[in-house]
Amino acid sequence: MRQRVATACLDLLVEGNVDLGPVDVARRAGVSRATLHRWWPTKADLLREMLAQHTSGLVVVDTGTWAGDVRALVEQLAAFFADPLEVGQNAIMASGAHPEYNAAVLEHYAPLFDGWRAVVERGRDRGEVADDVDVDVVLQLLASPLIVTPLLFRRTVSRRELDDLVTLVVRATAPATR
Repeated sequence: MRQRVATACLDLLVEGNVDLGPVDVARRAGVSRATLHRWWPTKADLLREMLAQHTSGLVVVDTGTWAGDVRALVEQLAAFFADPLEVGQNAIMASGAHPEYNAAVLEHYAPLFDGWRAVVERGRDRGEVADDVDVDVVLQLLASPLIVTPLLFRRTVSRRELDDLVTLVVRATAPATR
């Protein structure tokens, strides 16, 4: 039932329906409104359920090297950000028209951001990332083209672009050689 409700919310979101009205969600999920209200009494509860399902496949990988970790993260995020649901979600967030929705998404993503920050910190601990590199700037550098390309240009990031992004990030973050 949880998966059906989350899928119903995700389907509505893909259609641009951020309101997630209980009638629409219950009908799509094949559950009664009473059941929906019992388990998900607020819109925020529905959003949390939906986001948990949507991001469940995102995992932080430790390949043993900074370059390998960057590649793994870039490839995972490229596929994730190219998903039509994620493109729609990013468009909704970029519009600024639904501040409550944006807040819920950012709250849900906070632990994911922490995991991605840990990848950069791990590279630093290994001596493969310069000590003065700002972790959040690295994440912005990684994520920005992976979000913008599907959102604005309506295409996936090419293999060459992924390779170039990995090379750029690894070079830009490397400790200075003496």
